Amino acid sequence: MPSASFSHLPCELREMVWAASVRDTQRAAHFFTVSAQPRMTAAGPGFELAAATPQDDPASTEDWIMGNPSAYVKDAMLWTACASSRIFMSSQYRRLWQAMDPRPQTDPFVTCGFNRKGEEWRFKVLPSKDLFCIRPLSTGASWHVYSRYMLPGKRERVALTNVALEYDPAWLDSSIVKAGEVPYAADSPLGFIIRTLRAVAEGGMGPGFNFWLIDRTIRKREQPRPSSPSPEDSDDEDEKRSEPVVFHGRDKRYVHIRDESECTWDALKPATAFRFLDWLQVEVGLNTRSMMEHRTRAQRSKPPLPYRDLDELVMVLCEEDL
Repeated sequence: MPSASFSHLPCELREMVWAASVRDTQRAAHFFTVSAQPRMTAAGPGFELAAATPQDDPASTEDWIMGNPSAYVKDAMLWTACASSRIFMSSQYRRLWQAMDPRPQTDPFVTCGFNRKGEEWRFKVLPSKDLFCIRPLSTGASWHVYSRYMLPGKRERVALTNVALEYDPAWLDSSIVKAGEVPYAADSPLGFIIRTLRAVAEGGMGPGFNFWLIDRTIRKREQPRPSSPSPEDSDDEDEKRSEPVVFHGRDKRYVHIRDESECTWDALKPATAFRFLDWLQVEVGLNTRSMMEHRTRAQRSKPPLPYRDLDELVMVLCEEDL
């Protein structure tokens, strides 16, 4: 809550202070854990998103603020600090809404909330553009990432466009895969990621869904190597590579890396997310043919998969300091 001295400052000065914390990007990054069991809603069972697990203390999931890298933490307190800050926040988010092209007819932001030490906090997320990074507390055989979750403080499932997992180089471990076996049902992070990839590939996430891996072992090159496109495609290729998708978190940003030519990594630890995806296809056999063969009876009549390989199915993000 604001102090008495702060509340007596001129409105212009208070807004200058608030402006340093308020969200100013259409694409934000948020991190959540997810309930181990679904809760029934009017539209069916739904998993609930909860406070992110701090990376430096994975045993703690109670505090929404400490160690949470999400963008919503920056301005969550301003929604309930005082009447003036709430009015300021409403105007700032209305500006973001109106700046979108094409402009939606209804407010695309979803208001969420959580309780911290008896105090109600509010924040807003943008399901159509924001990145939702899921940190699963369970990797059991029935688990994979979903495209619809129950956001904090909401009773109904909300469709998300961009969902991510944090890549772990330990996934690239050939010793855990037996010859000719795809560990689809394994209660492990590898089994979890394979089930997720198959659900995405088989159209289980719905149209427009994007799946991402956050790889903290890579860094974007300042000047990417030229890809030597054909002359007739060079202009289009340059345009595509000029502006990668970027999501902003609390103090980090997450930048789309299209391939290894656009990034650098530790040569002594070459287990990047790109190598992992190649390994899944070549060594584990997780390719389009395998996905088709493992379709359920109800899925076999569906059209062939629109993906030739995992590079078209999964996109990779690196992490940079803001």
